[in-house]
Amino acid sequence: MSNQSKNTGVFYSENLGSWERKVAEKRAALERDGIIKRIWDIDHKVWKNDPNEISNRLGWLKSPSLMSSETGDIARFAKEVIKDGIEYVVVLGMGGSSLSCEVFKSVFVKRPGFPELYVLDTTNPAQIRNLSNKLEPDKTVVIVSTKSGTTVETMSLLKYFYRKFVNEIGENLTGKHFISITDPGTSLVSLSGELHFREVFLNDPEIGGRFSVLSFFGIVPAAIAGVEIDKVLLSALDTAKISTIESLSGKNINTPAAMGIAMGELANNGINKMRIVTSEKLNSFSLWLEQLVAESTGKEGKSILPVYEDGFDKDSEYGKDSYFVFLSMADDEEMKSQIKNAKNSGVPVMEMVIKDQYETGDLFFRWEFAVSVAGAVMGINPFDQPNVEESKKRAKKLVEDYKTRGTLERYDYDFTYNGIDFYDSYELGSVDEFEKWIAEKSEQYEGRYICFQLYLEPSDIINEAVNSVVAKLRNKYMIPVVAGFGPRYLHSSGQLHKGDAGKGIFLQICSEIKDDVPIPDSTETDSSSLTFGILNTAQAIGDYLALRDKQRDVVRLQLGSDAVAGLMVIADNI
Repeated sequence: MSNQSKNTGVFYSENLGSWERKVAEKRAALERDGIIKRIWDIDHKVWKNDPNEISNRLGWLKSPSLMSSETGDIARFAKEVIKDGIEYVVVLGMGGSSLSCEVFKSVFVKRPGFPELYVLDTTNPAQIRNLSNKLEPDKTVVIVSTKSGTTVETMSLLKYFYRKFVNEIGENLTGKHFISITDPGTSLVSLSGELHFREVFLNDPEIGGRFSVLSFFGIVPAAIAGVEIDKVLLSALDTAKISTIESLSGKNINTPAAMGIAMGELANNGINKMRIVTSEKLNSFSLWLEQLVAESTGKEGKSILPVYEDGFDKDSEYGKDSYFVFLSMADDEEMKSQIKNAKNSGVPVMEMVIKDQYETGDLFFRWEFAVSVAGAVMGINPFDQPNVEESKKRAKKLVEDYKTRGTLERYDYDFTYNGIDFYDSYELGSVDEFEKWIAEKSEQYEGRYICFQLYLEPSDIINEAVNSVVAKLRNKYMIPVVAGFGPRYLHSSGQLHKGDAGKGIFLQICSEIKDDVPIPDSTETDSSSLTFGILNTAQAIGDYLALRDKQRDVVRLQLGSDAVAGLMVIADNI
């Protein structure tokens, strides 16, 4: 039995197979409990008795309507920026404040006369230098996006680019090339005033980072880059209206809530691997979706693990703990056959089809609402991130020690193989023991997954090598394999890694940093007591130590100067 709805322009369908009856019972119970009205009434007890980080985190519910009233002013501001000859817009942010911009950049075709949109959410020196070399300050506007106003990566990048601009076009002209988006009252608000930023957008403080795509954080960069934001918001607004429907059964139902209940109930029954397949044009949407789902649900020993798949293979074994989510464009004929095969296999399937890119507005709100409802079904607070600070504290301590001693604390590797240093706490001693360790851990108990944490410079050749290793591991051990670049993943799936039931096998892959980039000590000076390379390394080690603190299975691999060659060595020995 399937449940289909065309309440909005987005077509939603589900086929839950043998789980349909159990999910229907849960929906009926929640409908009797009035869950939809309670959510819109901002009743924190939908999730927890304690209102902390719930009652003040539901501002996203009204984002589509509030931002729709701002579109005229935002559009006028965007025109003023472009009129000044701006050809590049660079977003400095992490997590929700940056990944939404990645979606806008890749899903929407660049319009003539509008600037090229770049997103920088890293501390990797090579990435920073490569983008910096492309930019002409007098033709660039930099958007500094951070809810707290203190995010270490974002503020370090601000200092770097601000000093670059001062040195190239002068202090008097630099301020008008910077915009900030932050919460009211943050230190960034004050700094923006002191440095005469072109504009400061004060976001609703009751919106958490990963729920901020339809607020100033996502909409302002999109508008400057030429996206017709009124159309995106109209799509989201339609879905927000659908999300107020209290019915969870029959023809006219609240499909976002129904989807969330299915996700939560499946997870409660051990089906918590969400395998995501998208049309090529929506690939970047999976990155945004990953951070929303992983950071919202990976806590209190529970989780829904997003796993990106190239497609559905009818000859593959996906395990009893998996279900599929298909996100496709209406003209994607190949996807239709894959969906049919998935449904025929008996695996639970959820499907969303959009006609054009503006209906990503629907998808954004639909998933925010669904994940919130899933959290209620799972008995967790989807709006907090209790384990994120663990890695940050470890990294901060390493950086403080570096500034005091002048060197980063060293950790002895356990063994070396073909130029790769292996760090572990298992006394493996050789690459054969390493391979044996992965095999034994993958078979230890149900629900296992492997996670690659990559502190490498993303590139086509690196991505190709990583995909090769991931494919080999999937085929060999028959468990989900996911990969994420650091420090980006620390602001998304990093919460799940330390907050779930501890079923991950973590392989942290780091590479040698050749040409480092200094981080200015402030916006007033070029002097530097820290580099991006040191910060990047401290973040990697900090997360490695945090995972060990949580008794997670983790091995750290330090590659040599040739990261691609190192990845191939790993592929040949796992």
